[in-house]
Amino acid sequence: MKKLIALVTLSLTVFTTATADAESPAKIFSLQGSAIIHREGKELPAAEAMEINAGDEIAVNDPGRVALALADGSYIRLASGSRMKFPSGEQQVSLVDGALHFFSHSEAHPTVATEHVTAAIRGTEFTLTTNKTTTTINMLTGSVQGSSPGGTASLLGGQGARFSKGKAPEVYALIQSDRSVQWSAFIPLLESGSDLGLPPGSTAHRALTLAQEGKTSEALRLLSHSHKGRCDSDSVLRARILISQGDIARGSDILSSCEKTGESTSVKAAAASTLSLVRLAQGDGEGAREQSATATKLNPNSSAARFSRSLALQERGDLDGALAALDGADPNDQTLTARRAEVLFMFGRVPEARQILEAMPSRSWYADTVLGFVLMGDRSFDEAEA
Repeated sequence: MKKLIALVTLSLTVFTTATADAESPAKIFSLQGSAIIHREGKELPAAEAMEINAGDEIAVNDPGRVALALADGSYIRLASGSRMKFPSGEQQVSLVDGALHFFSHSEAHPTVATEHVTAAIRGTEFTLTTNKTTTTINMLTGSVQGSSPGGTASLLGGQGARFSKGKAPEVYALIQSDRSVQWSAFIPLLESGSDLGLPPGSTAHRALTLAQEGKTSEALRLLSHSHKGRCDSDSVLRARILISQGDIARGSDILSSCEKTGESTSVKAAAASTLSLVRLAQGDGEGAREQSATATKLNPNSSAARFSRSLALQERGDLDGALAALDGADPNDQTLTARRAEVLFMFGRVPEARQILEAMPSRSWYADTVLGFVLMGDRSFDEAEA
């Protein structure tokens, strides 16, 4: 599962404990979009295989993404808009702006410092985000001890913590790693937002477009000023974006409130359908089925309700129910069409699933993913790889 990381705005420092070459602390091994290297007063276009020198600063453009191989054998991925410095003469890197995803199989483990927390990492994979008031650590594998003025939190893989000024650390559960396939299914809900009825040109519609482009921080900034204190479609969209970033606790709190006090039946249904997918990804199949049943009852024609209901029934092994949940769906709904093909594929009806997917005039990443597996099932391996 891809880990989706938000853009952030405060300085963050990762101190590596391994001995590194002072002249070349890192190397670019992957570049999407574009980035600039600031070196001794000059601006150089970044390129794959380019070595980073001590004293350099790398600025990732938007859109853009950069993956760095550090001298100690670990890897850092920088999101769009990130800026990272490699201070001269120091075995450290400083994330001035943006967000990172860290991965390592080496013996070196970093100490990570932000304005809010110092974290001693004993693990192989984690993500960090920070803003003016909060730093969030999501530990995917391994362990971490985070120390802040408000207290200390010891985290294991599958846990996260939020460190805020003047507050004790807030620890929460991440999505279970063995549920990553189901979790990835949440993302299609951001592809159209059709169940939210967002008027074209509205703040929420603009935010949805930004989220679809991967500019989630910009989307959240737009939504943070919309209809405060009300549970409307904007609120559900905001919760979905938060959850897609990994902020399960805040997103779920918003959805739980909207399910109870939403300003319309459609808003309540949209909140319940999303909560169903959260429960499913957390391993709570019964809770997922309860939430999806609520969503379907509130809005039987909602594509999100049908989608979540289908997945929740599949989790119980009820493939007939998973397929029936899609009956009568709009044939132009790309997500539900791909989902139908996916369930047919599970029944072994490979040619039928392939025909449905290949007949689609355009395919989202979700539909293409399903088609890839269908093609493998049809032993068309070269096409599947493409």
